[in-house]
Amino acid sequence: MVNDKGQVLIAASSYGRGRLVVVSHEGYLLDAGLAPFLRNAVGWLCPSPGAPTGVHPCLASLVSILQGCGVQAQVQPELGASLGVYCINAYNDTMTAELIQFVKCGGGLLIGGQILSPPLPLPLLPRTHVLSLSK
Repeated sequence: MVNDKGQVLIAASSYGRGRLVVVSHEGYLLDAGLAPFLRNAVGWLCPSPGAPTGVHPCLASLVSILQGCGVQAQVQPELGASLGVYCINAYNDTMTAELIQFVKCGGGLLIGGQILSPPLPLPLLPRTHVLSLSK
């Protein structure tokens, strides 16, 4: 989905056996007004109905938005084997390899973040490796 200036706001893709949805700003993941979109995104991402959704602590307020829509969500600092979907921002690169494996093996990833004026070359920015899966 693009805005009237042709800038990408939301992108979705499949990778391996999993799926990912990328939003262009993490604030979209914390906006209660976007609850219907967030519920639908998590529903599309989830490989099996009823599987729990993990939310990284950096997006803790997303849990209440998702729970308000009937999604079983909890703050979870690490990926867990029982999770169907994991939600995180694009700024921390400590879990990149695990996130790639999670999606490749069938998990769903909802990720948000912006790149306005990168201080590092694009390939070195956190989560660029995960985001590049959607190409």
